[in-house]
Amino acid sequence: MTTLYLETNFFIGFAKNQDKDSQLLIYPQTSEQISQIKIVTPAICYMESLSVQEDERRRRHSFTERLERNKRTERKHQFRIFWENFAFSSNRKT
Repeated sequence: MTTLYLETNFFIGFAKNQDKDSQLLIYPQTSEQISQIKIVTPAICYMESLSVQEDERRRRHSFTERLERNKRTERKHQFRIFWENFAFSSNRKT
């Protein structure tokens, strides 16, 4: 039997589905494969993986909020330009 030590980066890559082959390791296809590998992970790697995942979630959320805020600001700016042009052209016609 082979002992395989997995650390934080493996779990992060697995959670993000970045490495398709990692699924074969975690979900072996045959009982023979199951009996050949013993997977061991330090407990700190679980906690570190969860911490990294939460940090990435916060960054994504923050990025999305900044994009939305920028879109709203841009729309207000475009409306202001439209309104100024409309008011200017209305004043010229009279």
